[in-house]
Order: sequence, then structure tokens, then C-alpha cells
Amino acid sequence: MNFAILDVKEAMYRFLDNISKKTPKDVVRKLLYETLKNSFEEVDAQFDELCKLFYAEIIDVTRTKSAFEELWDTLLYISENLLEYTNQQMEVIGLDKDCDIEFIHKKLVNYQLITNELKGGIIDGRNNTIRFTPDAGRRNILVPKYEKFLSLADEVEEVLQILYESYQKLYDVIHSNESEQVLNRFNKQFKNVKDHLQTESSLGSNDLLERILSYGEVRKQPVSKKTHNYFDDCGGFDMLISKAVEESIGNEFYSVYENPLELARTIQAKQLDNTQVNELLMAVALAGMLSEKQHGVNYLFSRPRGRPPRDLCYEDCIEPLKEIVKDIQKRFTPKVKRANRKLFFNLFVAIVVSLLQQYGDKFIGCISAFYRFFEQIGCKIPYGLRYFQKRIQEFCTYLHEKSKGGYYDAFDERPTKSWARKLKIFAPLEKIQHIIIDKLIPLKLA
Repeated sequence: MNFAILDVKEAMYRFLDNISKKTPKDVVRKLLYETLKNSFEEVDAQFDELCKLFYAEIIDVTRTKSAFEELWDTLLYISENLLEYTNQQMEVIGLDKDCDIEFIHKKLVNYQLITNELKGGIIDGRNNTIRFTPDAGRRNILVPKYEKFLSLADEVEEVLQILYESYQKLYDVIHSNESEQVLNRFNKQFKNVKDHLQTESSLGSNDLLERILSYGEVRKQPVSKKTHNYFDDCGGFDMLISKAVEESIGNEFYSVYENPLELARTIQAKQLDNTQVNELLMAVALAGMLSEKQHGVNYLFSRPRGRPPRDLCYEDCIEPLKEIVKDIQKRFTPKVKRANRKLFFNLFVAIVVSLLQQYGDKFIGCISAFYRFFEQIGCKIPYGLRYFQKRIQEFCTYLHEKSKGGYYDAFDERPTKSWARKLKIFAPLEKIQHIIIDKLIPLKLA
């Protein structure tokens, strides 16, 4: 039996090392990004050609018209790919650190400037033709051509506007802090990772997976009614989890793994690469699959009733993770209670708002620097920068509204539902803020 346990340990250690960290979705996303980069390089060349055609002493009308149409087609092609790339980004919660999208914004701004310059030159050419061409026949030939060029430039400008809106949507998706969207992206990435685990065949990964899961068969219980815990048998699984945690999110995982939304926000705050997220989720998914195997679910085939195994979601893995975390918590920072995390977070919100009230414009724009400073000295503010900024804004709004009397029912003078909710949320922060201000004033006067 000891040899069997060692055997499965070896299989587990080898599994995540042998399996690709990139899912098919990752490959598609990277290909789309490379296609976008190549397409923008093509647009650069097309704009250069257009400029050369218009700077020539005699404009080649046929070639110029064709160059406009080719440019328009390429921009539309980019628009389609950008939309698809945005859809792909909606299925991951991490970042593709080697796929920076900032270049798209820079390109679009530059293209708009070039287009405006071209339109200005076309308008000047048309006006000069009207004013300084005495030959009416020649004038009647040239002016419509300039009008056509201007119309083509307007069409290019319209597509550029569409592209800019598409880019803004992509940016909003990647940096969104909206709870539903964040959770949806997290769940989709987990599903993709889990499907990848079940279908991966390179390097004999399926054989390893089947080998590991085969040790999870339900065993006959001799006398004891206590449920057999597979994780006790194949010890060392905690090392698989801890390795994935260490190389991705770090010890904070043990404080947030029971709440998928908090985990997703932490991944965003740490700006993890998607390959790191994939490795972590692979370890989590494997824990869930092992647990269900222990309870009679065959992941390599099908089960006769209940939810199909491919519907395994992150929540299904939380209970097995608890068993594993029990064994490794002593090697990591103890789990921080949510109440303490919330109190810690509220303290920093109250500090920033107090500083804003004391120093006003001098402190505006320094909130992100404040956040990063405390992160650098090892005092990480929970929930991420964007949520931190949002809560500060909400607290400032609450204080402003309260200074005007708040919102109460005109008849019974009771707080409205929305105002009652704000009072419940921000009253504790207000108490903390008063204490901070009492301490700040003596310091300011010293």
C-alpha cells in the first residue's frame, strides 16, 4: 500500500508539470492578438501609402481610390477581430501580460490625426481648384474627384470611431470591477481549465489523470461508519495545491478561497498572468474531481444520474479544499477572518477620506500611490485598488449627503430604504473617521 501511495504521489507531482498550462481558449486568444498586431502594421503601411499618393504632384486617382478601399477593408477586419478578442477576454479573469492592448489606443489616436490631416489637405485641394482653375471643364472634372476622396476619408473616420468604441469595450472588460461580470469571467475560466484537464492528451496526461483518479475508487467500509477520506490515503496532494498557490496568488489564497468573488478580485488585484491562474485552477479542479471520484463519480466516463461531471464548478471544490488547507495552514499565514479584513479595509478608507477632508486638492490623485505604498511595505489593503477607490467615493458622497440632512420620509421622518442602507454601511466608517480626525488635528497644529 505504501508503494501505491508513493506511486500516486509521483503521478500527482508529474501531472501539472506535464500538462500544458495553456488551454485551447488561451491559444485562440493569443492568435487573435497576434492577428490584431499584424493587421495594425498593415494599416500603418496603408496610411503611409495614402499620404505619399496625396503628397505627389499629380494624384493617381484610380490608385488613391483603391488605397482608401483597401484601408477601409482592413479596418473593418480589425473591428471583427477586436470584437472576437473582447469575447475571449470575457472568459478569463487574469491578464495576458505579453498581450498589452495599450498599443491599440495609441494606433487609433495616430490614425485619427493622419485622417484629419488628409481631410484638411483634400479640402484645401478642392478649394484651390475651385478658386484658381479658370478652365471650367477641368474644374468640373477635378472637384468631384476631391469630393469622392473626402467621402472616402469620412468613411475611414467612421470606422475608426467604431474601432475606438470597440477598444473601450475591451478595456472595460479587462478592468471591470462589476461583481457579476467578474464572477462570470472567473467561472468561465474555471470551466475551460476543467475541460482542458479532461481532454488534454499531450505527454500522456490522460494516462496520468486516469492513474490518479483510479486511487479514488470508493472502498468498502469494514466496521467503522466513518466516511473514508481519500486525501488521507494519497497524502502529498497538499503539496500539489501549495505549489500552485505559491507560484500564483500566494498565501492570500487561504483567506479567500471559500468565496469565488473575493478570490477573483484578489487575482485581479495581483494582476496575475492567465497561465498562473490556469495552474491554480487546475490544482483546484483536480481536488474537486478526486473528491467526486471518492464519492462514486467517474470523470473519465459518465454517471447515470444527477448533474453531469462536466458541470463541476468551483463551489464543488471548496469542501475538498478545506480538507487540504487543514494540513497546510500551519506552513502559511493563518487565515484572516472576514470581519477583520473588512475592519482593516474600512480603517484605510476612513484614513484616506480624513486626509482628503484635511488637505483637499493636495491629496486628490494620490490614492493609488497611497495604496501601492502600503502594498510595498507589506501592508496589503484587501479587495483591490479599484474597489478601494470606489468605496472612498461612496463614503465621500455619503458624508456630503449627510451634511445636507440625508434622506428621510416626509411623513414619519424615517430614513428611506436607500438612506438606511447607507447609514448601516458607513456609520461604522464615520466613527473611525472621527477618531482619526481627532488625532490628525493636534498633529497638524504641532
